[in-house]
Amino acid sequence: MPLSRHPRFNRSAGFTLVELLIVLTIVGILASVSMAIYRNSRVSAGEATAISTLHAINEAQFAFSQLCGSQRYAPNLASLTAPMPSTGQSFLSPDLGFDPLAKGYGPLFQYLDGLTTTVERVAAGQFTREAIAVVKNRQFIEFCEHARDRETAALYRDVIEPDERYHHELGRTLLLRLATTPAAQAAASSAARKTLELADELQKKALATAGIHHAPGC
Repeated sequence: MPLSRHPRFNRSAGFTLVELLIVLTIVGILASVSMAIYRNSRVSAGEATAISTLHAINEAQFAFSQLCGSQRYAPNLASLTAPMPSTGQSFLSPDLGFDPLAKGYGPLFQYLDGLTTTVERVAAGQFTREAIAVVKNRQFIEFCEHARDRETAALYRDVIEPDERYHHELGRTLLLRLATTPAAQAAASSAARKTLELADELQKKALATAGIHHAPGC
């Protein structure tokens, strides 16, 4: 009997539908695992870079306060990256000194800058924005402690977070004095909601572009 007519050789060459489905399922599983690993590696790399940068800024601020600031910190990064007249050296590498206005003002700043009433400004900036900072700083402190960066964790826990909490409570006190009418309360509520929405958008953008989800809030 010819081999082509033998029962064992009746099936035509190629994959069956079931075999194709199995292969596609395996490929899909492998792709999902690979994407998860890739995302985690981006997040870890971004967070490690953020911690390293904050540690460098912390050391530069301390050196500035001892040598040039009369026990006060530099007002901005430009002061840390500018060469000192006496030595020609800077406290911080120019590579770490970025200009936040280089690409224009962010949407949250534009919104806050466009508010016209005091009650809206207090509700959006002093109260809501500082509340976000308190929560984000807590998350960042936990992350630093988990990463065994105790120095940065102590800086945010003992110095920065109390300052953020103070300004949040100050905003709360001011709102109790200012938002005394239905119209003022509605304006304050609207400003707070819009600030939360913009902050959430910025957080998602930071995660998508830099892989950072534990950035400090200040």
